[in-house]
Amino acid sequence: MIRGIIIAGGTGGHIYPGIAVGKELKKRYPNIDILFVGRNREMERDIYKKEGFPFIGINIKSGGIKFFIGFVESLSILISYKPHFVFGLGSYISFPMIFWANLFGIPTFLQEQNVVPGVATRLLQGRVNKVFLGYGESSSYIKFKDRISVTGNPLRFKEDNKLYNQRRDILVFGGSLGARKISEAVVGVVKFIRENKISFGYRFILITGKDDYERFLPYEDKKMLRVYPYVNNMEEFYKRAILVISRAGALTVSEIGYFGLPAILIPYPLAKENHQYFNASLLVKCGMAILLEDRKIEVDLLWKEIYNILGNRKKLKSLNHKSFKFLFRKSKEKIAKSMIKFIREQKGDQ
Repeated sequence: MIRGIIIAGGTGGHIYPGIAVGKELKKRYPNIDILFVGRNREMERDIYKKEGFPFIGINIKSGGIKFFIGFVESLSILISYKPHFVFGLGSYISFPMIFWANLFGIPTFLQEQNVVPGVATRLLQGRVNKVFLGYGESSSYIKFKDRISVTGNPLRFKEDNKLYNQRRDILVFGGSLGARKISEAVVGVVKFIRENKISFGYRFILITGKDDYERFLPYEDKKMLRVYPYVNNMEEFYKRAILVISRAGALTVSEIGYFGLPAILIPYPLAKENHQYFNASLLVKCGMAILLEDRKIEVDLLWKEIYNILGNRKKLKSLNHKSFKFLFRKSKEKIAKSMIKFIREQKGDQ
């Protein structure tokens, strides 16, 4: 029997890759026990309950007394659960548990989703046995080259990433918590189209985040604008999309690349070390995306970009790039197999 702790919390960008690997571990090794650890929040408890994984929330924040409390709680969980390995998804939440696990000689692993690794990854890289990178470009930030494995980001989707033939949805979202500025701009575009009686054969699918759902629900129009607080079956929404408008979180960029969808990316300007800009730049360099600055997002500019893409078949076709998706094939399988192989070698198992 192997017991493992997966630390994944904060946002869906950390949680869902962790769940993808957790499910793959359970699929390949039915006798494995997995405990998820994250922030002590209702959103995270609900997600893990729905996915059928045991979960413990710790009271941690990125600084001050709450970070110290998280250190103590992480040690308590580690001692009581006695894991054979600890797998962190790169945020500051991973730091205490991996720090303690390394101190006790427990095998540790990290997965970094962003192009520019976060502070936790850079601080912990010397304390972990392997660092799984979502993008090869991240390698230059890692000193311990022998520990690197470029696997792509583990996604929650099945291997069938084919889009539906009839697609007319413009999928809009700002990550798991939403992005009010983007939502406001899209509502403004819909209003502009209506007022100017523009012939428009597409429909906006706006995922607002739970906090903003009531704010934008009154704008819903069955024909042109559907509003959702949050969706679990994101795969179906991607398959029906012809264009994506979103922030540029690491997981979002990976998912867009996986489905080969054209995108208008608006990096979150307050992201640490501007990492969303560097994530977005990958798709821009591949010719899959247009990058817009958050401070420049206005109805006129957003409508212009939407019109230029959807109104120009040659432009739309050029943005529908397919090669990028291959980076994310079997990512969760690669990570799961690599971790279990390392653990068995450590234990002397065959």
